[in-house]
Amino acid sequence: MRKISFCVFSCLLLLGCNNSKNKKSTFLVDSTTKKTRKKIEIESNNKILYGRWCGIGDTTSSFQINSDGIFYYDAIKLYKYTLSNKILKIKYDDWTSISSIKFKGNDTLIMTGLGREEGINDTLYRCYN
Repeated sequence: MRKISFCVFSCLLLLGCNNSKNKKSTFLVDSTTKKTRKKIEIESNNKILYGRWCGIGDTTSSFQINSDGIFYYDAIKLYKYTLSNKILKIKYDDWTSISSIKFKGNDTLIMTGLGREEGINDTLYRCYN
């Protein structure tokens, strides 16, 4: 009788330990999935920003945004930028523009200046030229 009780107790103990390992693995998979989802969301926000942009009535592009930076055609210069939580920071030679951004559809970018230093306040349209 003692041997049967000991075997049953041992099996329950082993199954209980195995179950906690599964929970830990599930937690790791869930947290990895959340990080992956967040990374994909950030990448998709950046990609919608990519392309040529121009102001109202402009017939040529003012600048082009890609993963390397923002290239201004009139200055023939590339500036670095960061995008975080819909806040676009552009590092110019002598100042940093800080603007909140939002999209109206896929072809309209609305920028509103923020912070102590002046940001860009403009509505821009995707250019296809």
